[in-house]
Amino acid sequence: MEEDLVSVLKGSQEQVALEIVTLDVVILVVDAPQMIFEAFVGGRNVALNQQGFSFVPAERGALGQQGLLDEASASKCCRDYTWLAHRFNTLASVNVTDAAYHEAARDFATLMDLEPHGPDVFVGISPVYPWGRLYGGQVVAQALRAAAHTVDTAYSPHSLHAYFIRGGTSNEPVRFEVDRIRNGRSFVTRRVVARQSGGAILNLSASFQISEEQPEKQTLSMPDLAPPDAIEEDDGWGFMLDRRYHGYPHGTGRSSGWIRITTPMEDDPLLHACGLAFTSDTVQFGAINSSHPIEQDRSKGHDERFVGASLDHGMWFHRPARADQFHLYEFESHGIVGGRGLAIGNVFSSDGTHVATIAQEVLMRYIGD
Repeated sequence: MEEDLVSVLKGSQEQVALEIVTLDVVILVVDAPQMIFEAFVGGRNVALNQQGFSFVPAERGALGQQGLLDEASASKCCRDYTWLAHRFNTLASVNVTDAAYHEAARDFATLMDLEPHGPDVFVGISPVYPWGRLYGGQVVAQALRAAAHTVDTAYSPHSLHAYFIRGGTSNEPVRFEVDRIRNGRSFVTRRVVARQSGGAILNLSASFQISEEQPEKQTLSMPDLAPPDAIEEDDGWGFMLDRRYHGYPHGTGRSSGWIRITTPMEDDPLLHACGLAFTSDTVQFGAINSSHPIEQDRSKGHDERFVGASLDHGMWFHRPARADQFHLYEFESHGIVGGRGLAIGNVFSSDGTHVATIAQEVLMRYIGD
């Protein structure tokens, strides 16, 4: 693939500039016959030579400045540029603001098809969501998928814990960096940091367990609520998810809904586990909204009086489940303190099997009427 890039550059005997929109990198290809890459990355300027993509001092940065990266940043950027060279023919014609790019990401299997980007590093794409920022469940699911890429297939995810650090954008890919914390005989632990140009957007820990034949007991029963075919579909997204909410009276501190992924999914248990993680960030806000004392007065719109966001997220996978089939997500608010609300809920398949438990803390900051 590097030969393809070299041939492109050799075709020009004059200084050229090619802009590739991806991650936090804008490359200016200059002085093509000498194969020198000059770049402006994250406010600091470096130069790369094509042979081995090692760093060399930059006499003149992209903004006419001098600068070098520290060792950690240099290591990260070396991986970025190696991957960009590897993917040159594709990425040179891709702009992440193009409709076709975002349309491809509206298919769940495509969304989970992460691009290898060096040792234990993966890159994922994103659709455009109605509210503008990335959907937290997407980043959690992609981070879980990235972690699983470094785990033997004999192990399955049994829990994850994540912190949402800042809102992500659909205008650039997400980079997932995996740390192999431990490989045990029964359990494997991974840490994943999701990054965009503004910095880290998610920190996730995931644990995987080898299959064990042990006695089991289900102690929870699914609530007796209307089935999904008796509830009108919510069209808030318009793609990928079929969501049907049960209407609890306001003030009960409860929320529930039937959810399934609508795009085709193969019989891959890991893909379906990622699907459950994807859908796990959609119902709990209703329970916390319902329990807020100021929210009881609904004469003004919620968005006019509150700022909200997911803060941290825990999920436990109890039993295998197909994310393309309806599951009931049932949540209860456990109170609000300091603008933070906690909701804990359970996920049931249509036959009443308890397949997962979710706990999430969200920001619900009152900003006034």
